[in-house]
Amino acid sequence: MNELEIREQLTTWVQSDPGNTIPKTQKPIFDAPEVGVARADDGLFKEFQQSALIGPTHRLPSDWIENARSVISYFLPISDWINEANRTGDRPSESKVFARFYGELFSERLRRRLVSYLLDAGYQAVAPTLTPDFSVKDMNSNWSERHVGYAAGLGTFGLHAGLITRRGTSGRIGSVVTDLELPPSPRPEGGYQAYCLHARGFRCGQCLPRCPAKALHYSGKDREACSDYLKKVQGPWCQRTYGFAYSPCGKCYVAIPCESVCPPDPIRS
Repeated sequence: MNELEIREQLTTWVQSDPGNTIPKTQKPIFDAPEVGVARADDGLFKEFQQSALIGPTHRLPSDWIENARSVISYFLPISDWINEANRTGDRPSESKVFARFYGELFSERLRRRLVSYLLDAGYQAVAPTLTPDFSVKDMNSNWSERHVGYAAGLGTFGLHAGLITRRGTSGRIGSVVTDLELPPSPRPEGGYQAYCLHARGFRCGQCLPRCPAKALHYSGKDREACSDYLKKVQGPWCQRTYGFAYSPCGKCYVAIPCESVCPPDPIRS
């Protein structure tokens, strides 16, 4: 089994599984996935345990599987029709709310199918975020899908703190740890923010005014302000309007250069 086989299998599931639809519309939530691989002993996982990044509670791949060899990470790009609907106003669009709920259910299902696929082939595998040992404390999880995606070469971070992939930043990320040894995917040169136009020295920052909570700044993201806004404003509104307790927003991920692509360098005048 190799990375290409895994990529093709994930793509088949995404394109054929009826779970990848919003029941009300039967339209797809996600397009074909991006897939990356990190070595389980990659030094980045220990770097994530530094307080300046995530913190000491973030687990290593070997904490999930003792003889872990690889971490498979995938990014599911949200379909354009959902992004388009969410570009206007301060409230999440109906399709965005439904995509958040049904999309995460599908992503969980995709993780489980990948785990079963690897187990059936004779390998150990676990999806950390679906285990009883997964936890979130003080807004820090012990397994960050975004950071794992960075380690696996899927993309780099933007001012909005989301992962900018080759297919943009609007999407969902999942991962599986396994003892199957796979060659690691190359990471973008330039570090943690290599795909961010602002970090590359170009005038951008278009995600900052997109945030209805005013939680984004050139100096970084105010995660507490973002979290409070989701819990106290967006969440209750979504519950009243659509019956979902989820608090999606995603406004800073759309109507920006990195919505659905990794933006190329602008032409300097």
